[in-house]
Amino acid sequence: MSETSISKRTNYIRIGLLSLLVILSVYILAGCLPSFNAEAEKHFYQGIEDRRQGNRDAALEEFTKAVEIDPGYYYAYYNRALVYHQIGDLESSLADYNKAIELQPDNVYWTIERGFLYLKLGDREKAIIDLERARVLGVPPEYRQRVDEALSQLKSQ
Repeated sequence: MSETSISKRTNYIRIGLLSLLVILSVYILAGCLPSFNAEAEKHFYQGIEDRRQGNRDAALEEFTKAVEIDPGYYYAYYNRALVYHQIGDLESSLADYNKAIELQPDNVYWTIERGFLYLKLGDREKAIIDLERARVLGVPPEYRQRVDEALSQLKSQ
């Protein structure tokens, strides 16, 4: 390879990395990438670990601390909703799904999960609204069959 060819590649790499850095900076400054309080993140990740180990009470405490420190921490609300659902506290689960979706309205996964929770709670109309909204947002393939079957069943009643 010639010296000129190596020099050109090096310049392309530098330009590419600089461009990536500029784009990333713009996203961060525009608020497009989530940025959460470091202390809240510490509690969030501890909650994830506690949940993974099956310690639901500790997980609830950690997720609660995370949202107390950073009330905009939608991932903490979502994960706390999952734990509440697992322990059978469906009303608390619904409240946290609502908050997570309020903060991040276009999250199709959370919308689907809340739709299924409404179905479990017997609120047919809200279940349909969420599952139809999920279709608009784009149902991921792993959920498509369940969503289609639930909507078909709900609409035939």
